[in-house]
Amino acid sequence: MKSIYLLAFILIIIACQENEKYSEKLSPSYNYNLVSDNNVISFSLDSTTANVSPFLTYYHDKRDERQLLVSFNSFLNELQFYDFAEKKLIFKIPIDMNGTKGIGPLIACTVHSLDSIYVFPSQDESFYRLDDKNQIFEKINYQSLEGYTNLRPSAQFFSSIPFLKNDKLYAKVLFQTNFRTVTNSQLSKVHLGYEIDLITGQINPMEHFYPDYFKDGMKHFDFSASYTDEKFVYSFFGEHSLYSSPSPNIELAQYDAKSRYLKNEIPLFPAGGDRLARGQYMSTSDHYGNIIYDSYREVYYRFCYPAIELKQLQEIVDNIQNPRRFSIQIFDENLNIIGETLFENNVKYLPKNVFVGKEGLYMSINHSGNEKVKEDAFSFELLKLISID
Repeated sequence: MKSIYLLAFILIIIACQENEKYSEKLSPSYNYNLVSDNNVISFSLDSTTANVSPFLTYYHDKRDERQLLVSFNSFLNELQFYDFAEKKLIFKIPIDMNGTKGIGPLIACTVHSLDSIYVFPSQDESFYRLDDKNQIFEKINYQSLEGYTNLRPSAQFFSSIPFLKNDKLYAKVLFQTNFRTVTNSQLSKVHLGYEIDLITGQINPMEHFYPDYFKDGMKHFDFSASYTDEKFVYSFFGEHSLYSSPSPNIELAQYDAKSRYLKNEIPLFPAGGDRLARGQYMSTSDHYGNIIYDSYREVYYRFCYPAIELKQLQEIVDNIQNPRRFSIQIFDENLNIIGETLFENNVKYLPKNVFVGKEGLYMSINHSGNEKVKEDAFSFELLKLISID
């Protein structure tokens, strides 16, 4: 009996130590920077494909070291696969809108392997497993919880690419409500995502909830999420902190993560404001965007948008897709800040059209203000993570 109690005591001590290790936080070091090596990779496009993609993801086939850029053509409703070596489209997967293999309009995909390409329609409570040879067509149905949207994957605005692990899929959802009437207490009970069994379609809402987000008033509710084997990480539009958990069943821990280019106080949503005021809030006020993981260098990148002053509505709208000022924070695997790179007076990069590859972070240079923009090509500049010690 004593040995049982001793074993239980040891397990408790180990658990406490692991939790302390997980929650450990160091002061920002700023020892790393993202630096362009002036290496631009371009993929030629056909006349139906825009040079800014609504969805990008990267696939590295480690069996033959082939690297593929996967894009979505919304005009044709098809997935397009571009080869890094050939720098061109090598195959595509048309997605039927109707019929026996009808899926409808796509919004995202996850490439687990070329035999397991999961695609996500915009409206249906289902997703599909396809393959590159158009031989596999498997539909997975699920039923959203009452009051929640269907899955909300994205790679452009508030990115969240679904993640597969052990026959489970992890994906973001949003709560459907009038956020002007939601209290901070109510919001703290709203789930951020689902765990879905790929065999049965059964949903388990993750035990990840909004933080104390509306404590001072209403802010834009959307967020970016990054899922890996090791942890789930969330970044919110109007919140300096990051939130993370090692498991879908463990509550989120808070990590100080303020950008050094954003003010301490992030503004509240101008509920009584006009269209111009609301546009300025979404486009030109201090806020945070996507967080993505770089598995090759084991770091996270978070995109930050320091306030700028614009007064013309068209400029404000254009600034959302073609931001004039932004920074990229760099975090190690324990979410310690290790660097931040500022992009000032930007007329080159599109920080919402990016992907991580074997060599580094690739960012589109098809900004509307770039005089060298190519209308018939995806063009990306490689940014490398450099130590500045």
